[in-house]
Amino acid sequence: MTNWDLASQSARTWGWIVRKVVTVPGVISVGLGLRSVAVGAATAGVAIAWLLAPIQQYSFDELPGRRLPYVPDAWFGAYEAVYERFGPSLGLSQYYFFGRFAFLIYVCGLLSVLALPHGQSRLTRVGRRLLLGAFGLGLLGDVLAYWGGTGEELTMLTSVGFGLIEIPAMLLMVAAAVCYGLGLLRDRVFPRWSAWSLVCGGVLALPGSLVVITYVPHGFLITMLAAIAVALVGYAIEDRRAVARDEQDGYDPLRERGS
Repeated sequence: MTNWDLASQSARTWGWIVRKVVTVPGVISVGLGLRSVAVGAATAGVAIAWLLAPIQQYSFDELPGRRLPYVPDAWFGAYEAVYERFGPSLGLSQYYFFGRFAFLIYVCGLLSVLALPHGQSRLTRVGRRLLLGAFGLGLLGDVLAYWGGTGEELTMLTSVGFGLIEIPAMLLMVAAAVCYGLGLLRDRVFPRWSAWSLVCGGVLALPGSLVVITYVPHGFLITMLAAIAVALVGYAIEDRRAVARDEQDGYDPLRERGS
């Protein structure tokens, strides 16, 4: 085998690796493994927000008795046991103790948005960057809000973090998700229902947080992350179809080596 043949085979092998692991033409520059992790991250974010919302609203609204919103009242004992085990020793009220786990929701959101398609148009690229920025800004506000106090009274940092940073971040998230989803539709990135999921997530996030799970930002983020998770599932399915077509029509060094 000449040096030219070796270089040519190496180039073909590298091209197969790129298509198989790193990119899927016309869809996104991440591999199947990364997108699967992103689906898990978005789903985990929904679960964390849903688990934290009841006890956070119970503490913030000072609800009577041991009655929890959104989940069975029997769960109160589990929340109480976790808090009694760790909260008092850290000098934290129930509100601030459980609130300090909320940053994980935004981290899951950032990881999931990173796996969304980049798109081709300016609208799509800007929308995706704004969506990433909105989750990053929300993370900053959330950390200030829940790590800026310890006792029963809300602190100035909590008010600033939530009111001046986190709320604008959520509004930016709505606009970014809608613009980004519409950009993907215009770019004809398939499947189209994934892009519609992002648009619907942006449109429904605020009404959902006012009607269904009214504790903010958790109720808002549940809707947004659920929409992102659905979109990612669609893109993951399209990834697998593209890779299957690539293997059927293209070069597979593993199969050639075994022959």
